[in-house]
Amino acid sequence: MSHQDQIRNFEYRPYRMRTGFAVQFFVGAVTLHGLCRDVSDAGIRAEFDGTLIIGDIGMLFLLHPAGQLNLKAKASYIKN
Repeated sequence: MSHQDQIRNFEYRPYRMRTGFAVQFFVGAVTLHGLCRDVSDAGIRAEFDGTLIIGDIGMLFLLHPAGQLNLKAKASYIKN
């Protein structure tokens, strides 16, 4: 094995800020309630009480004690 084969590739990952506030995701006629776990420039990570499918698009309501933010959102990753 050469020295070149031993070099590891590192992938840049954006900084994620831990959070813990309520969110709601409205997809069609379905409302999913959840908890936002962290946010970054790449997106948010949230846990929901229902099932999402990659590609689902809807309105995401971030319900922080300091105020509410409404965003158009798309589910791009799902961890089972």
